[in-house]
Amino acid sequence: MKKFIKVIISAAIFAVFSLSATVIINCNARVARAEVLETKIVTIMYHSVLNGSKGRYIVSEKQFENDLVAFKNEGFVSVTPNEIIAFSEGRGMLPEKPVLITFDDGHYNNLYYAVPILKKHGFTAVINVVGAYSEYTTTSGDSKNPNYSHITWDEMADAAKDGVIYFGNHSFGMHKFKPRYGIAQKPYESDDEYVKIFTADTMKLHDKIKEYAGYDTAVYAYPFGKYSALAKDTLKKLGYKITLTCNEGVTSARFGDPDSVIYMRRINREGSYSACDLINVVKKYDCN
Repeated sequence: MKKFIKVIISAAIFAVFSLSATVIINCNARVARAEVLETKIVTIMYHSVLNGSKGRYIVSEKQFENDLVAFKNEGFVSVTPNEIIAFSEGRGMLPEKPVLITFDDGHYNNLYYAVPILKKHGFTAVINVVGAYSEYTTTSGDSKNPNYSHITWDEMADAAKDGVIYFGNHSFGMHKFKPRYGIAQKPYESDDEYVKIFTADTMKLHDKIKEYAGYDTAVYAYPFGKYSALAKDTLKKLGYKITLTCNEGVTSARFGDPDSVIYMRRINREGSYSACDLINVVKKYDCN
């Protein structure tokens, strides 16, 4: 009888420990799964790369190169929009520390100064062009001046060939404060009227990018960071899968969740920053 009781007690103890181990393993599995399925994407917003000029939205060649070196030293890996989209749709994985380099407005100096540095260090970037700026530079013939020119359509075609640059949509003619603030809906403008105007502007540049870069861009950068639910829904219907804001911070992208890369946050690269300053700002957001 005593032997039988010992067997029962031993079996019970074993069952308890087995259950505890199972719970611990399952909990750890859930933690690991959560870590794998959500990745913080650091997105940096640049504008102009110029030497001998200073401003909030201007960095020098040296500053830009120092930034890329600093990112590499911190273990960051450059990613493309297509890789981000694949992750958000459950079709691919991202590196542990992804960084997306973006340039707004489509300045020619992005090609002249930044692209050679990107290639040197194995980075890619997104250039969000303003269609009206590129159209003016193309038709005026006043191109290839790093100080003020914008990327022409032919320059876009050349730059798109090697995959280093991905061209995004920054509106054709809505990057201005009047008659509306960026893409903002005017007071008393009906939703239908607004959607018609916004769609026409978006597709005007979309078609140009398709013609010269050779693909349907899936990235839209909101002019001045102004956005709305109606604009978001319109862009989704037009096939846009990543939208870039001017909201400071990093983006928590989730595997298999396309909505997690809508309204992506960015960190504005202030011209006064050193590379160390930029990394410190990144760490402030990346650790929250």
